[in-house]
Amino acid sequence: MAAPGAQPPDPPVDAYLSRLRRRAALVHAVRASLLALGAASLVFATGAMVVGPLGDASGALLAWAMVAIALGAVSVWAWRAFGPLRGAGVARLLGDADPTLPSAARTAWELTRGPMDGSSEPLIRAHEARVRAVLAQHPPRQIVRWRRLRHRTVALGLIGAALAFALLASERGRAGAYSLIHPGERDALGDRVVVAFGDVEAHIVYPGYLDRPSVTVVDPSLLEVPRGTSIEIRATPQLAATEAALRIGGRLTPMERSESGGWFGRFVAREDGPIALRLRRPEGDWVRDATSRDVRVI
Repeated sequence: MAAPGAQPPDPPVDAYLSRLRRRAALVHAVRASLLALGAASLVFATGAMVVGPLGDASGALLAWAMVAIALGAVSVWAWRAFGPLRGAGVARLLGDADPTLPSAARTAWELTRGPMDGSSEPLIRAHEARVRAVLAQHPPRQIVRWRRLRHRTVALGLIGAALAFALLASERGRAGAYSLIHPGERDALGDRVVVAFGDVEAHIVYPGYLDRPSVTVVDPSLLEVPRGTSIEIRATPQLAATEAALRIGGRLTPMERSESGGWFGRFVAREDGPIALRLRRPEGDWVRDATSRDVRVI
């Protein structure tokens, strides 16, 4: 037991290199994770743009397979790139602190694990003690700093993520992403569920006795209105359509085409219920918009 006030002994070379290796592995894992995020998200976003709103199960399977391949490729790269730092190889990181330290630390590590025939035990211990003393002056956190994240792999990952975000922010990107996550989804009526509309607005005209001005709600999800309120839904189709309709609860209300190429339909709020926007494609099948919307009478 060390006397009070005495300096703790320097850690063994093996223990020091283990801590250095763990810290290097952590930084390397962060690099690889950011690269994997960028690669996978960019592949997913590209797949979403390719399949669009009407992607089927085979398209989704192919897109997800490409995402898995991207993740696997980054994982293989990360495993192989860290190879030189396994075992005593991690000592090479000490070169920034002292050019002679990597060789000395590697020699001490190898001799303590298995001395060579004819080697002098006292010389081995003396060499290890010298190396331990020098290593004590260079904690692993000073050798492997977080600034190592300023690396091209991190830059590539962030660029990939930014490009993916830009693609998924587009109407087609969002619609394609939904179809990849919900391939071939159908509702209770058997209609395909896709991102069929964009730029949805609800123009609300309150009953005259309330003496309230009309309002327009952009991208409504829940409309809480008094009974008797007139609601006009306006929407821009994301697909070619020959017809469009609103289904409010069990009631079906046809929509009309506006001069701008969009569709609009009106109904009077009399009871609570979901608002489903539907359109009919030139092929004759109906599809329902994926966004959930409801009206609540108060």
